[in-house]
Amino acid sequence: MACAVPVPIHSRLDDCPRCRGRQLQPIGGTELRVRELRVIDLPQTLSLETPLEE
Repeated sequence: MACAVPVPIHSRLDDCPRCRGRQLQPIGGTELRVRELRVIDLPQTLSLETPLEE
């Protein structure tokens, strides 16, 4: 937002390629990349409120 020019970025952590500012504001894009998904299979006798032992 320092230069207020729309630019494409590859990561939300990227700096502005024009002014190297860090105050970017996403204005488009609908893609979402899931990097990890952990699924816990609960027995039917447990509920989500029951504390799990790790």
